[in-house]
Amino acid sequence: MQEADRAVAWLRDPPHQSAIGMALYQKGELHRLRGEYKAAADCYREANQFGHEPQPGLALLRLAEGKTSVADAAIRRAIEEAPDTVRLAGLLPAQVEIALAAGDVPRACAAAQRLAEVAAGLAAR
Repeated sequence: MQEADRAVAWLRDPPHQSAIGMALYQKGELHRLRGEYKAAADCYREANQFGHEPQPGLALLRLAEGKTSVADAAIRRAIEEAPDTVRLAGLLPAQVEIALAAGDVPRACAAAQRLAEVAAGLAAR
């Protein structure tokens, strides 16, 4: 967490918009994994303000908070708007996790299969 704080401070002077967003997102991930949900939400929101998409972290945060339908809607939107296969590959594992938590095994399997296809395509490059 100290390194993430240092990275954010360093990137703010002079401001490096996209890099600050990425650093804030990673800081949000650390907070989420530590169960510090308010701090995670604050970091994801700030990352978004600096132009970094807060997904899949924000959807996984909502899942951890017990807001499965909110998490599901968020990850579906992010997947629909994914600009490329690399971004999609980063979102699909969260869709699997969220679908399983919602008890939707067929959708989890479909997302896992799609992830395998995307990964195979990326490996062929």
